Amino acid sequence: MFRMGLLAALVALLAATAPATASIAIVRGDGGPITPDVATIEFNALTGGYDVTLKSLYAPGGNTKYWVYGNEGVVIDNVYIDVPCLQNPSGECAPVGSPVYVEVRPVEPGGIAAIHNVEQRDRAELYLTWVEATGDVGSVSAWVVGTVKAGGDVFGPVMSTREDTSIMGVFSVEAIGSILGDVIAKGGRIGQVFGHAGVGALGAEVRIEAKYHIVIVASYGDIHAQINARVHGGTGWIFLLDGQRFYGSLDAYEIKPDPSTGTPGRLSAPLGLYADVRLGKGFNNATCWMQLPQAGFNRQIILNYDNVSGSTWTSPIWLGPVGAPTSQMLNSPNYTIAASAMGGGSIGLVPFSLHDESCEPANGGSMPANGTARLRHYGPVKLLGMTPLSISRRPAGSSSSFAPVALSKFTISVDPQDPRVLRVVNAPGQSGFELGWQYRILAGASLRSDVPAAPGVSWQGEYLLTVTAATGGTPCPADVSGNGTIDFSDLLQILNAWGPCG
Repeated sequence: MFRMGLLAALVALLAATAPATASIAIVRGDGGPITPDVATIEFNALTGGYDVTLKSLYAPGGNTKYWVYGNEGVVIDNVYIDVPCLQNPSGECAPVGSPVYVEVRPVEPGGIAAIHNVEQRDRAELYLTWVEATGDVGSVSAWVVGTVKAGGDVFGPVMSTREDTSIMGVFSVEAIGSILGDVIAKGGRIGQVFGHAGVGALGAEVRIEAKYHIVIVASYGDIHAQINARVHGGTGWIFLLDGQRFYGSLDAYEIKPDPSTGTPGRLSAPLGLYADVRLGKGFNNATCWMQLPQAGFNRQIILNYDNVSGSTWTSPIWLGPVGAPTSQMLNSPNYTIAASAMGGGSIGLVPFSLHDESCEPANGGSMPANGTARLRHYGPVKLLGMTPLSISRRPAGSSSSFAPVALSKFTISVDPQDPRVLRVVNAPGQSGFELGWQYRILAGASLRSDVPAAPGVSWQGEYLLTVTAATGGTPCPADVSGNGTIDFSDLLQILNAWGPCG
């Protein structure tokens, strides 16, 4: 009621240099006067905007409050918050106990057309509780940021500078247009980032970062963002990521239900997921889910990125509309849908297994002697040593025991174009894969999941392939090496076998 009474006195507080139809005013929470040592308003005739400077900690040890109002299409170039902190006897800032509250709000008629910059420049215990314009909002920076609302776009960045708090940071950033700048709570949390038209833009992804959690990132359009809910060693989670398409990346410890309402957590990108997703633990909350397009997923989801012992994947990940008869639901780390049927992407639980159906050839298949075996996993792999695999063989079609084959006969490498794929090919001058043999490949000690902990991969069994004639018809007797052509390698094999027959 006290503040509402002050609003009636706004006309008396208008800046003397303002144009006739525009009005801007500063109101103190205690009703005291706005003198030059407390705050100032300056009109810039070149830009047509106002600079507002707030200076005084007028209630040390209590609540210092400022309300900045504008109407009739006012443009605010800058709100500078130069309020000092409350100092202890040694001259250091008291961390809490003398808060400063600031709001920048539109009033009817018209409202603030645009706010270009709101900036804390001194060390007060500042709570910037509200910033709103009927048009665009630019950069916003304060110890704690409450609500930022724009009838147009938010160009950002919007930043909370407070260190290490799991309950404060940036409360809400909402744009009727798009959010086109970063939203950062470097030591805290983010409540909501909601761009009605979009978040970020194609080729201009924004950063959305918090240490402890990000509750919501949402749009009725597309999301282009690098989202990290646990920067600086944090443990942050996310409740909701919801957009038509998602480009960029998401890092969080987990997807979890909304702590305040229990609403199931989810990641939804029904028209396209073109982002890498990394969850620190598994995905096994019965109420949480993901929705991906039926065949438009071409990136990587890693579950249990932190290699948390005992982590599992049981929560549903839908390919297509949730629950629709034509959709497919995945909830196991060894799903059998080929990557090509999903759009080229993979979902993997650390430690990664071999994705039999996406290998080339598929597990149990055949290839020519001059071919390349491409062993595709559910997630990226790397080599940490000299024994990534063990390889053995037996005559094709037989039930004989497998005999070891030296790894020196093969070149084994991670595909530079797809880190999920381990390539196995004949080494130069060697006949590793030979015609008429079935090969058995097992994971070795130095084949690791490519995550920070680098655990060994977790194949569910063996990989088998049979070497047949090279592509193009019946075997040629002179093609001794079985590589599909008659060349110097055939001569080398004949010379190596020169002498009496056994």
